[in-house]
Amino acid sequence: SINSNDFDTALFYEQVKFFAGLIKHNKLVIRKTCRPNHAKLYLFKLKAKEVKEAIFITGSSNLTRAGLETQEEFNVEISDYGTKDAEKYFDQFWDEPALV
Repeated sequence: SINSNDFDTALFYEQVKFFAGLIKHNKLVIRKTCRPNHAKLYLFKLKAKEVKEAIFITGSSNLTRAGLETQEEFNVEISDYGTKDAEKYFDQFWDEPALV
């Protein structure tokens, strides 16, 4: 996909470097679940100064170009309840050893 006109831009390469840096410095960790799971759950822990401790977003968006730009998607940001349950659900899959 990098060898296409859509991605062969200075902005794309800047973004790749940014995310590669996050991965290199353990600020972004990506894992694959062992069991099939189509859920989309994005957890955000906020800084101590923020109004809320954590929020999560759930919905239909994939982190793909189509999912972010062209497909009709619906997502909900929730911060007033359920964050502990969402984190527990997420951790069940996160803590499972990956099959390599």
